[in-house]
Amino acid sequence: MFVCTTVLLETECVLRSVYAYAAGPLARALRAFAGLQHVTIEDAGAAAQALDWMDRGTAPASWVERILLAYRSDPTTYAVGVTPLIAPSASA
Repeated sequence: MFVCTTVLLETECVLRSVYAYAAGPLARALRAFAGLQHVTIEDAGAAAQALDWMDRGTAPASWVERILLAYRSDPTTYAVGVTPLIAPSASA
């Protein structure tokens, strides 16, 4: 399943603003989802950086700001990457 950046942005926005999910647990849940065997993230590098910041509670407050800052941190992230954020577990 291919997940574009916009889907991650909207998912984070809805789960935090409507359902009041906390940033750290939500970041870990999104990372676990991204690590599933058949899930591919559009820009894995920028998403991974944004999720790290979100989990640690550092860098910009909003997911959109985090993902844009991650893009600016690494100019190669403008190319579409299709690698999982984390390797699938052996038990998956």
